[in-house]
Amino acid sequence: MHMRGVWMLLGVLLLAAVSAAEDEKKPALLAEARGWRGVVELESQLQAGKGDRSEEVQTERAEFFAVTDPRKSAEPEHLLPLLVGRIQGEWAVRLDLREKRSGREVANKGAESGRLNFVFAGTVDARTGAVRLRFGTRGQRFSVKTTLSGMDTDGFATFRSVALRRSLLDGLVEIGALDEGGLRATGEREFEVKRGTFVRKVRIRWSLERLEPEVRGRVVDQHGQPVEGLQVIARTRDTSKEWFESGTLVREAKTGADGKFRVPVEFGTWGVEIPGRVDGGVLTRGWVQPDAAQIRFDNVPDFKVEAIRYVFARLPQRHLLERKFQGDVNRYMAFIERRYSKASLARARVSATN
Repeated sequence: MHMRGVWMLLGVLLLAAVSAAEDEKKPALLAEARGWRGVVELESQLQAGKGDRSEEVQTERAEFFAVTDPRKSAEPEHLLPLLVGRIQGEWAVRLDLREKRSGREVANKGAESGRLNFVFAGTVDARTGAVRLRFGTRGQRFSVKTTLSGMDTDGFATFRSVALRRSLLDGLVEIGALDEGGLRATGEREFEVKRGTFVRKVRIRWSLERLEPEVRGRVVDQHGQPVEGLQVIARTRDTSKEWFESGTLVREAKTGADGKFRVPVEFGTWGVEIPGRVDGGVLTRGWVQPDAAQIRFDNVPDFKVEAIRYVFARLPQRHLLERKFQGDVNRYMAFIERRYSKASLARARVSATN
């Protein structure tokens, strides 16, 4: 080969190697579209003066789904807009306002709730992890039907009225950063707003989470306490095989000290099994659910599993666990539950004080 051709070939190979290296360094968010789930919650409480019995609580909550897509990013390319998908929100106002009129106290009471006309815009910096969210409600006002009652010169009187309140989410801008794994950002703060004659103390909390394909949830016992160290098995059909071949994909994890588990999977439908166990004289009843998790690009559900715990010595026919069921706690308990009443098995449960 001519030397010029050799150098050209080496140059092409070098460029390909550099391009491949750059792709490896590129953040995952710049490589493909990803779904995000967000929640924002706001609560405000009226700060009444000394001796004033007035009360008012206003809450606003919204959930939203968004997508970051590097093909539709703004400049600079690593600043990814959150493209809005689904949104749902709600508001509620409860008030009991007291005021003096002609030396007498008048009460204005009411409560109302409704749909929040929520909108938002935001960005995620794929390189630094910085998150910026701006919330809005299209200038929505909340209408609360109230009852105004009190004493006047003619005696006790009651009137119907309407109180209007503006959204406190409208126009708020919140900033934060993704965690080390680049999966989740959260924020929380308190501030005061003065509208009219009253000051309101406002607390806002928000979260934004990247929807990675995983089976996840939390296992607790009958007393709501987390159960650590339980095996979690996720299974689905192996679609890479031909229809006439049988194949199953299996993924596993264990619950942590907080009872939570995360099993990395692919998008699709997964069955979930949590085998029971006997440990330290305590039998923990497992859990099995075929087709339990529908893992989609825009939806990753969270499970809450209750694993009932029993004092093993109190359970009937314990010898069958090994002799007949080869240590399979779930099969043993299914057998026992068919033959003994719920009341008798309840007496074998681990108490809250154990």
